[in-house]
Amino acid sequence: MLGGGRSPAREITVEGKKYITWYGRYFTIDKQYQGSIFGGLLLKHLKDYMQGLSNLPTIFYAYVDEANPRSSKLLKYIGFEIIRNFETSVFSRMYPKKDKQVTKIQNEDVEPVLALLKKQYDGNVFVNFDNLFFQDNYFVLKNGTEIIAGVQASVVKWKVNRLPGFSGKVMIKVLPHLPFISRLFNPKNFSFVAFEGMYCKAGYEKKIFTLMESACAELKLCTGMMWMDPESELSKRVKNAGEWGIMNKMKEDLPVHVVAGFRNVTKEDQQAFYKNPTYISAFDLT
Repeated sequence: MLGGGRSPAREITVEGKKYITWYGRYFTIDKQYQGSIFGGLLLKHLKDYMQGLSNLPTIFYAYVDEANPRSSKLLKYIGFEIIRNFETSVFSRMYPKKDKQVTKIQNEDVEPVLALLKKQYDGNVFVNFDNLFFQDNYFVLKNGTEIIAGVQASVVKWKVNRLPGFSGKVMIKVLPHLPFISRLFNPKNFSFVAFEGMYCKAGYEKKIFTLMESACAELKLCTGMMWMDPESELSKRVKNAGEWGIMNKMKEDLPVHVVAGFRNVTKEDQQAFYKNPTYISAFDLT
């Protein structure tokens, strides 16, 4: 294995200043206790614990679905505010094909790829590459010896109980029963490729779709997902650069909030997290 792994705390640099960040995931309160004294006590202890973690400039952050008002109230209670939004892009091919220009990354290309990614995501917040190269599934596309595109592709399995909006209901109830289309989405056993750490040399945006298709073919899956801040430079370049597929046309375009709480960070320094695009890690979401 070239790399990969989850760390509870991460050190990041934003506009020349260093911060400790903590990402919160999978926190919920059972419905029968929501709004009760037990839920309130749990939140209070969580807040006190987080405030005692560090005296260094620290940011606690999480992702919250806009359609989940309970989570929004919960996070507001413990001092989190919405700082950014991001969107989901779904890539799908009925019969994905491999491309001979696409290969799994070799050890000698790890440092060059990291250098390209650091340059591309310079100016983004919450950037971390801790989980790239997981299970050696970082794919690159070369023009000769030059790397012109790259992406981490990780296999994820979900059981999907609901999706927002009318189209979400159609996808849950109808798609699994349609011949061929069910190859793309099976809510009871939804296996897909989660993309992150994407690199693309300017002018080669169409190659990103060749890269994703080849990665799907290699991993024997038909659908992939990635998450991007719509104001990021990469999102603006690749959003309309190629054909994402039928799944992307069917999904609801509901933004997801990036929420954060700050400790020992001045109001002036906090503004960097509101104004700069957020790097979204697929590992954090899956």
